Formats: sequence, structure tokens, C-alpha cells
Amino acid sequence: AIVWPWLLPWVAELGCRGHVVSAHIGVMLVQQTTLLALAISGFFLLRELSLLLRREPLAVLEAAAPAHMGDCLAPGQAVFGGHFRLDKADLEETGRA
Repeated sequence: AIVWPWLLPWVAELGCRGHVVSAHIGVMLVQQTTLLALAISGFFLLRELSLLLRREPLAVLEAAAPAHMGDCLAPGQAVFGGHFRLDKADLEETGRA
């Protein structure tokens, strides 16, 4: 997740060198995609650093643990991660098991 955004400036550079876009637009595309790659990489790097320093919150691991401000969402509501497992009891309850 940290490395793939760096393909964007590379593709923009290829487009500029292949004369697909003008030099002025090519420079702008390389600058903007580099900034976008830095932002995406920075977000995921800070996320990993936060998990390294603070560990995974108990609210994610145990449903009974109280959630604190800044903790991750419950696994069922997580946007960037979480435990994506099928719950057998839920499947049996809805008749899909």
C-alpha cells in the first residue's frame, strides 16, 4: 500500500517522454502525482507507525473492552483493515449456513 502510488509519477513521466502530453502538462502531472504518492505513502506510514507504538487497541480485539478516543473502529465497521471473518452464528441465524 505504501509503494504502489509511486507508479503514478512513473506513468506520468512515461507519458511525457513518449510525447503523449506536452512538456508543460507532463511536468505538472509528474509534480501532482508525486505529491499524491507522498500523501498516500505518508498516511499509510503514519498508520503503521501508530500501530507499532500504540499496539492494536483492545476495542478491536475484544468486543467487551471499552473504546477510547482515537481507537480503531470495531472490526465490522473498519475502513482500512480489521478482521474480516464470517461469523458462523450470524450465518446460521440468517439461514445462509
